[in-house]
Amino acid sequence: MNDHPLQAVREARERISASVDHDTKRLIERCREIEKQHKGGVVSAPKIETDVVPAGSRD
Repeated sequence: MNDHPLQAVREARERISASVDHDTKRLIERCREIEKQHKGGVVSAPKIETDVVPAGSRD
């Protein structure tokens, strides 16, 4: 099993936690600051165009 993507997530989470000295309260405060800066959303879902017709929608 390839755990590389999971390991990359764990490492990123560790860096984020370390950036606030592993203090949960500081982490939450930092997240709220970032949310205020990006009121429209930090990440938006891409628009996916497809020719697939959803099941049940055909006449």
